[in-house]
Amino acid sequence: MKLILLTASTLLFVLSQNLPVEKGPLRNSFVTAAEAVLDSAAAIDVTATDSAYSPLFTHLQDTRAYLDSMAEGDRELGIASNAKDIIFFVSACRLQAKNGASTDKCLTQLTTARIRMMQQLNRHKSGELWVEGPPAAR
Repeated sequence: MKLILLTASTLLFVLSQNLPVEKGPLRNSFVTAAEAVLDSAAAIDVTATDSAYSPLFTHLQDTRAYLDSMAEGDRELGIASNAKDIIFFVSACRLQAKNGASTDKCLTQLTTARIRMMQQLNRHKSGELWVEGPPAAR
C-alpha cells in the first residue's frame, strides 16, 4: 500500500513539473504596461545628475509597481519579475556610476534583462513604435 501511495505521489509530482507553459495571448493592457516599464528604463541615464535621474527612476518604479499589480497567471508574473530585475540593474548601474566605477558590465546585464522581457512579450521597438515579434539578435 505504501509503495502504491509513493508511486502515485511521485507520478503526480513528475506530471506537475512537466505541465505546458501558458502560451496564450497576453492582455493588451498588460503588454502596454510592460512596454511602459521598458521605455522608462531606456530613458534613464545612470550617469545623469541626481536631479535628472531621480524623477525618471521614480517613474520607472511606479510603472513597474503598476505592472506588478496587474499581473495575473504565471506568464505575466514572470514578466513582472523580469521588470524587478530591470529596476535592480538600473539601481546597480547608478551606484557604480556615482562611485566612478565602470558601468559597462552592468549596462550589458541591463540590456540582457530588457531583451529577455521583450522576448517574453514577443515585442520589440522599431524606431519609436512597439511591434510584434522578438527583438533582433545582438
